[in-house]
Amino acid sequence: MSSYQIAVGNTYRRLSDGEAPLDRSGSSRKNHDVTFFVDVPTSEAADVIALVIFDFGPTFQPSEYKCPSPVPSKTAYAIDNGGQQRSVMRFATRQTMYGAVSCSIRVRCRGGTTLLYEHSPTLSGVGTTRPAVHRFQELRPMRPLRPIKMPDGFNFGIELELTSETTVSSEDIAAQLRRGVGDVRVITSYSQGQQQIGGWKLVPDASIVCNISQPNCNTFELVSPVLRGGDGLSEVAKIANDLGFFRGQVKVNKSMGYHVHIDVSGLSVPQLVKVCQNFVKYEDVMDRFFPPSRRTGSEESARYFQSNRVSVAGGTSAYSYHGHRTQTNREIHNSLGRCHSIADLADAMHQGGSRYYKLNLQNLVSERQPTIEFRQHSATASYDKISAWVRFCSRFVANSARLASPSPFSSTASLDKQTDALFYYVIKDRALRNFYIARIDELSAASSHFEGSASACCSGCAKGRACSRSIRG
Repeated sequence: MSSYQIAVGNTYRRLSDGEAPLDRSGSSRKNHDVTFFVDVPTSEAADVIALVIFDFGPTFQPSEYKCPSPVPSKTAYAIDNGGQQRSVMRFATRQTMYGAVSCSIRVRCRGGTTLLYEHSPTLSGVGTTRPAVHRFQELRPMRPLRPIKMPDGFNFGIELELTSETTVSSEDIAAQLRRGVGDVRVITSYSQGQQQIGGWKLVPDASIVCNISQPNCNTFELVSPVLRGGDGLSEVAKIANDLGFFRGQVKVNKSMGYHVHIDVSGLSVPQLVKVCQNFVKYEDVMDRFFPPSRRTGSEESARYFQSNRVSVAGGTSAYSYHGHRTQTNREIHNSLGRCHSIADLADAMHQGGSRYYKLNLQNLVSERQPTIEFRQHSATASYDKISAWVRFCSRFVANSARLASPSPFSSTASLDKQTDALFYYVIKDRALRNFYIARIDELSAASSHFEGSASACCSGCAKGRACSRSIRG
């Protein structure tokens, strides 16, 4: 069992009265800008730590700040015997205060061991003071990293596009699903399906194409009611479990998708601008999470989930056919920054008023419901995939809105660098990062295996092209 070094310290900057915010009483300026940190020298060492809690006591509201996800820091002091500066992984919280406050720092390791450190900040000088260095070891077996808890008040909804054999009707499926969630209704027309109801509903969907081996299938969309936080995901788990009853009889293919709606009723236009800026910034990264049929450039993308980045760039690719860039990352970013209304933002993100884009804002324009829709995910009824994407979309929206405005990538930033940035600085959830890195590796391996192979497709295909999968596949 390895042991690791850990450094506990703080950075400091004194704020002028013009910069410093007032305390809650409105009588004192908080002139001290302090970042409390726990540094570890490698990603391996950081992975031993599940969570760092910074406790400032009852004078702070809230008194505790939890940091479950570290970020690379290039300004930290090295914590090896050489004494040289190098990049480390940093768990941190930044606070402004009007006087020195000691902090109790609890480091929870993944085996259950808890380390406790007391730190009194140095409120002088500029930058980082030399931290206290300790050594720690986790002797117990490490548990898997868990996703960060969904906020209780965070509203979302899902839509699962599916097909079933003609021997399995929508009523059959609804009857099975009622075992888990109670209220499931079968809707017989598209117009009725547009109406808001309290429970789950099965809605006919003519856009779905049956598999060749199952040409007379039933096509439908399973639509959730408004779901809330962790309780909502628990309800989704029951739905996924009950769909498993129809193994082999309910299938998906490339003509189908899985859509997530995120409630943004509490966000301002400037916050929605930041969400959209981050979306076009990381669109190429998110393409890596999905099979080729769900990426920009595919036939399915052109029909069901076009590129928002291309739309913002003026409806053409960011590169001309001759390889000359027509829109820089900065120009695309600034185009969104000039949007001052929902209508402006929607016009930029999906030209022509179409909802068939990866990120769809049309519900905000029509005021039908206060949600934005993520449309790119491939069809599935796997709870692991459904829940991971709900968590990803919710954290993407909440953190994009809450954090500082993003900056565009340079033209030379690699996809791996962009992927790291997405999870370190926006998603901030290591369990989700591990899930999607594994997904990227899985899809890359599958692409290499099937490239040029006649066995790449199967007998159950939509339009003779799209491989079908059972809902557990």
